[in-house]
Order: sequence, then structure tokens, then C-alpha cells
Amino acid sequence: MKTPKYLATAVASVLLLAASGARADAQRESMEELRNTVINLLQALVDQGVMTKEKASELVKSAQEQAAQTAATRDTVEEGAVRVTYVPEVVREQLRKEVAEQMRAEVAAQVVEQAKEQGWGVPGALPDWLSRVTWTGDIRFRGRLDLFDPANVEGVQLDFATINSRGGIGKAGLDAFTNVTEDRQRMQVQARLLLEGAVSNDVTVGARLVTGNLRDPGSNNETLGQYGARFTAGFDLAYLRYEPKLDTGFKWLTVVAGRTANPYLSTELVFDRDLTFDGVAATLRMPFADRREASNAFLTIGAHPLDESDFVKNDKWLLAGQLGADFRFEQNHRLQVAAAYYDYLNTQGRRNTLDSTRYDYTAPRNLRRGNTLFDIRNDTDVNTNLFALAGQYRLVNATVNYQLPLGPNVFTLGADYVKNIGWKADDVLAVSGIRAKARVTGYNVESGYGSQRMSDAWAWRVFFGYRYLQRDAVLDLFTDSDFHGGGTDAQGFIVGGELSLPAGISARARYLAADEIDGPVFAPGANFVQDVFMLDFTSRF
Repeated sequence: MKTPKYLATAVASVLLLAASGARADAQRESMEELRNTVINLLQALVDQGVMTKEKASELVKSAQEQAAQTAATRDTVEEGAVRVTYVPEVVREQLRKEVAEQMRAEVAAQVVEQAKEQGWGVPGALPDWLSRVTWTGDIRFRGRLDLFDPANVEGVQLDFATINSRGGIGKAGLDAFTNVTEDRQRMQVQARLLLEGAVSNDVTVGARLVTGNLRDPGSNNETLGQYGARFTAGFDLAYLRYEPKLDTGFKWLTVVAGRTANPYLSTELVFDRDLTFDGVAATLRMPFADRREASNAFLTIGAHPLDESDFVKNDKWLLAGQLGADFRFEQNHRLQVAAAYYDYLNTQGRRNTLDSTRYDYTAPRNLRRGNTLFDIRNDTDVNTNLFALAGQYRLVNATVNYQLPLGPNVFTLGADYVKNIGWKADDVLAVSGIRAKARVTGYNVESGYGSQRMSDAWAWRVFFGYRYLQRDAVLDLFTDSDFHGGGTDAQGFIVGGELSLPAGISARARYLAADEIDGPVFAPGANFVQDVFMLDFTSRF
């Protein structure tokens, strides 16, 4: 039997009454009217015989019980609540502003932190490789003073790099001589930008764009004051690196190929800090303990092409090997020792036959000053010259670095020694006709003291060193490009300091005071003095 329409209406009305019983006191009057209406409706249904009186009473009783239960539940939930019957719109707006102001900074910080941890982004909007690529770089502004002794002799020191590029002393004119008398003030800029990408957990590729003279491998500086001419820039790094790790995270093997950073433990006595290496190098490490930053022994070997030429069988190469150890003690004590052998193949010059240019390739592509050179030209034109190395260069090198923490600071001591065992006086005489003594040793000692973490604001460090580098101890093109204006045949001291500023800029001042040791082979006694002061401001990102 279907329920009559009136009965359904009555039940709905009773349920509405039960729900209405939970309203606030302010609505009691309207609720009373609704209650009377429903009761009258039920009575009419009884009078018309639609339902019995007992059924109507049962519906009313049930509705009252549900209303009482709802009220009890409401009182339990709202116990202790503060009731506000009405809040003006002006007050509500002011409250919203105050709460938003107090919460904005805290919420923003939490959101940024969570975004960094989880790498938030728009899903699918960016390619996956972007998460495996990093950009780093630095910009350095330098003020430089080159100071010369008034007793220096003018018109003696030849600029062999300029002579070779111009085709001879006569063709170079006044530019054939190096300035050793006029003090020079310069402002310089260096900019570098490195891109590295992780191909896999073990393989990384990288390339770096840098300013500087494209022919000078040891200097990235651009001198300001060229009538606004654009800077020269090129890639000094382009490499692929393979570096698998043990379960402890220890890097036991590194193999780099392409144009890479210096893979050898060395100082600027042998290699300028900006020098990069072509070719391939591999470093094998054997840990002394089973942990990530363990002491270890290492072996590095490398093959580096220096000059590849057409129609030439014997290209110029640097073959290198280094054996060493890195001892890491408690409390950040550290000792590094290494012995290396650097063999420069086919770099010795060879004189041309009469009116020939066949052996011009034996002349180096660039030079600084200091090495013993001879003219490989052999023709009747007195204005033409091309200078090449008179001797051979096979270097043995020993390097020691020690780090001793002293409270919040650290004391460092480094020593470097090099000897060219390939340079022989008789060989030089036979090849070049020059009778010269072997001047083939060099050493460098430097100590420092200062903050352990130079990346912290107001971190500082001071240092002092002494260097002695004979004429043919190393290739003048690859040694320090600043000491004595660059090159070999120089001795003197280096003093300076560094300071990390809170604005993300580091400052470094250096004073390099150097004298020439022997002077040119063809002009003995014409030694010159050159001091260099440099003030650098560098920012890294």
C-alpha cells in the first residue's frame, strides 16, 4: 500500500521541525509558529481519517526526541566557544588584514623551503635534463700597477712573442722590445661562465666560456680602455668526465677528456692557475680507510697535445705522470705530497736549411720571456727572424702542502721544487750554436694564516711566499703570468691578503716584487726589476 500524499507531507514537516529545533534563540518565535502549523496539520489529518491519533502522537514524540539529541550534540561541540552575534564589516576587514600581514612572511618562507626541497615546478612543462644542469661562474675586476726600477736598461729585453708574430725584429720595429722602464697602470676584467650537465650518475660534461687573449693560455684578463671595443671570449674548457663511486661514495677513479682543468697537484711555479690542458688524464685513488673523505694514495697520468700540425710526423706533446698521497687527519689536519714527471716531446727548435721554411713549425705558437731561444731562420733577409726553444724540457717536480688548524683559523705551508733534467748544454750548443750554462732549477715556498672557511662573511687570510725560478727550469709560457710580468729567470717574494665581504664579494691584494736572475743570454748583466701590485674584487655565482 502506498503512503498517502498527506502523510508524506506530515512526516517531512515533522523532520523539518526537529531540524529547526537546533536553531539559535533569536529564531524561536518563527519556530513556534512553524510548530503550531505542523500540529494543526497533523490534527487535520487525524480528523479526516488519514492517520490515527496514536500515529500522530508517535510522530510528534519522535521529532521531539531527535531535536533534544541534536541540541545535546551541539552543546558538546560548541562548549567553550566564544559567540559573536554580529561583527561589523569594517572590523572584519581590519581583522583580515592583520592576520594576513602576520601570516604572509611565515607562510611564504615555508612554501619557498618546501619548493626547494621537493623541486616544485609545473609538471611536464620543463624537460628533465634541466634538473641535471648547473651554471656557475665569476666576474673579477682588477686594478694593476707594473712598477719598474729606474736603473733598468731600455732597448735590451726582446719581446719574442711579438717578433715571431710580426715576422722578425726589423718588422716589429719598436714593438720588438719589452717595456722595462715606464710604469704602467691598468684596470682589467675577467669573466667566466661554466655549464655542467650530469649525463648519468658517473658521467659529467662541461664547457666554460671565458674572456681573455685567445693566444695566451695563462691569462683570461681583458684590459679596459680600448675605446669601447668588444671583449674577446672563447671556450677554455670543454670536457667529458667519468667518475664512478664506491658504495661509500669515495671517488676512486676520475677520467677527463677534452680541454680540462689542471689534473695535477701543483703550484704556479710550474703551471699558471688559469692554464687548462688539452687531451686526456686519469687519476686512480686508493683509500687508506673505508669512508667518503678518506686519506688516499693517487696516481695521475695524462697525454696532452700541445701543437698539431699538417704534414708533420712528430707533433708536440706533454706526457705526464704524478704519484702522491693525501693524508687527512683528525680536526681537519691535512698533508699532501706528490712527485711528478713532465716530458715535453718535440718542443726543441730546429734550424731551417738555407732559404727554407720547412722547420718553422718547431717554433712555439706563443712565448713569454726567460727561456733560452735561437733564431731558426736561415736566409739573407736580416729583417726576418723566428725564435724557437734551444733546449729540451723534461721536468721532475715535488710538491708538499700542509694544513694545520689553530682554533677557528688555519695555518698553511706549501713547498714546490722543479728541475729540468732534459736541458743539456752540449745539446743546446749543437742545435743552436749558443754556449749557455744550464740554469734549470726552481723552487717556491709559501705560508698563510687565516679563516678556515673563506666563503664566510668577513673571513680573512694573509700569506707570504718566496720564489726562485731559473731561466730553463720550466716552459716560460706555462708558469705564473703575473710574477715579474710572467715567464722565468726571476726571483723575489709575494705578500698579500684576502677578505670576504658580506655583499658576496671577495677582495684580494698582492704585491709581487721580483728581480731578473741572469738576464738575456745575448746581453748578460742587463737584468731588470719589475714589481707588480694587484687589487682584485671577485664575485661568484
